[in-house]
Amino acid sequence: MMGNKSFVFRFSDIEVREREFSLLKAGKVLAVEPKAFRVLLLLLRNPQKLISKEELLNSVWGDTAVTEGSLTRCIWLLRRLLGDDINEHRFIETVATVGYRFVCRVEVFEDGPRDLEATDKAIGLSEGDVVLAPADGPSLGRWSRTQIMATVLALAATVGVLIVGAKLYFARPAKRIGSIAVLPLENLSRNPDQEYFADGMTEELTTDLAKIGGLRVISRTSSMQYKGTKKSLPEIGRELNVDSVLVGSVLRAGDRVRITAQLIRASTDEHLWAETYDRDLKDVLPLQGEVARTIASQIKVTLSPEEQSRLTRTPAVNSKAYEDYLKGLYYLHRNTEGDLRTAIEYFQHTTEQDPNYASGFAGLASAYANLSSTYRAPREVMPQAKAAALRALELDQNLAGAHAWLGFVSINFDWDAVTAEKELKRATELNPSYADAHAVYAWYLSGMGRHEQAIAEAKRAMQLDPFSRFTYGDLSWVLLMARRYDQALLESQTVVERQPDFGYARAVLGLSYAENGRYAEAVTEAQSATRLDDSPLMLALLVQVQALARNRSEAMRVLQDMEQLTKKHYVCSYEVATAYVLLREKDQAFRWFDKAVEERSDCMVALAVDPRLDSLRSDPRFQNLQRRVGLPR
Repeated sequence: MMGNKSFVFRFSDIEVREREFSLLKAGKVLAVEPKAFRVLLLLLRNPQKLISKEELLNSVWGDTAVTEGSLTRCIWLLRRLLGDDINEHRFIETVATVGYRFVCRVEVFEDGPRDLEATDKAIGLSEGDVVLAPADGPSLGRWSRTQIMATVLALAATVGVLIVGAKLYFARPAKRIGSIAVLPLENLSRNPDQEYFADGMTEELTTDLAKIGGLRVISRTSSMQYKGTKKSLPEIGRELNVDSVLVGSVLRAGDRVRITAQLIRASTDEHLWAETYDRDLKDVLPLQGEVARTIASQIKVTLSPEEQSRLTRTPAVNSKAYEDYLKGLYYLHRNTEGDLRTAIEYFQHTTEQDPNYASGFAGLASAYANLSSTYRAPREVMPQAKAAALRALELDQNLAGAHAWLGFVSINFDWDAVTAEKELKRATELNPSYADAHAVYAWYLSGMGRHEQAIAEAKRAMQLDPFSRFTYGDLSWVLLMARRYDQALLESQTVVERQPDFGYARAVLGLSYAENGRYAEAVTEAQSATRLDDSPLMLALLVQVQALARNRSEAMRVLQDMEQLTKKHYVCSYEVATAYVLLREKDQAFRWFDKAVEERSDCMVALAVDPRLDSLRSDPRFQNLQRRVGLPR
């Protein structure tokens, strides 16, 4: 600890004199606001140490009610004064949502006793004052903000320069912003039971911003990867390939909610805009639209009349119903069978308490649809998903999620290609950054044989949700269906490198190796998939790889084990049938295809394009199968 002494700090070409309250760069005295100077001193007294925002706010502002925006502005001012590098900060590093650290090597020299409070009092400093102190000789004294601004305005009049207000200056971006990620809002209550609320607010802000057609918004799934991260904002911006990030916090106290939001240019850590909102819980929905509209204004994105309307028109909702909705979202994204069923319970509570809240029904549709095939037979859950989506659209025709899940049911369960395309296109029109809608649309287009469009949609989903396991896996699958085996192999390898514990990705990689004739590697990956995920689906894909590798006896052994498992767990009959096709057991294959038709297997949409089924295409039974499904042949 440095205790009560005063010091001189030297780094790069900069010298900070604590006792004189002065900062010199290359021997030239720079003007520094008192609060910004105190922030700098705290960082310099703790070089290389992460200082939390809370500690900085408490140490510099004390008990004064102040927002994080004031701290962010001080950091921005300091970086500007110090000449921090725009791509990689040489002096002050941001640790997203946590705090800051001084990363440059500092030389420290003792310079006598220290009493900042006494110093402030002696020279009469207030929050708006700027100190002008030379390195040597007498002090130039204290200039108030009013005096400085008067001088600046006089000079501006001489040279014909218009000086705008400081707030507008700080809010003005230098370059156009076309993409954004909403990083997980910090739960300031520190109560783990309130995490669902902070996460839900993060998702709702993401959803509202995604309604803006001129802005690419990263999906909640990928943004949540940075919860609690120590990565800097420029690093996060590079990884997500975005121009800006929205960071902030949520504090819930009874029925009152405080949301602090800050818009920051990702590459430079430059503060563009900040605001704090205090609202009743019942007013949170309009607030989210207000934040989205404000950000659009700050980054110079022109909203269409339809977008303005969607961001302005917010339904009233029962507070308890909304809480249950946010809890439903929390469990929905955990995506295990138990969590999905818990999500359904919360969404049902939502719709019971507020039967006119469309998003509650859209949440129900999503939860039921996600149970299908992976955990439950489609006939058990798809009708409920469809009913919930239709009810949501009765209440709100502009709800992108409801359109997307109705499209999902239409193609995977109803085998209604016309309705599916109409609903999926409408979902992407209403929410251009909705990654799930683009992914489902890619699956639809692939089944229709429109491979170029399918690949484009799958890539779009991947850009919007770069850390989702499934968007990468979906692209690999679409490439397989398009018979682009080399590309499918490269994409599958990328997924496995990023997500080595993702069983499905390894199974698809195994199929890609097999289609490229690399059978030993194919078997290795497929076996790894079953060790990571022992579901019947993974076993079916292992059988297929063994069959392609001409390991018939091993394939038959695994197939028998898998059929025993199907008595306890649901498995997609289409994939079992495909395994029999590759083993050249046609009668068995058609028996399982009949079962797939009966259970409305969602894989049936691929019937016309799946290269694994080529040996059946001349068989009249296969042609009859396609007629029963009713999709384009």
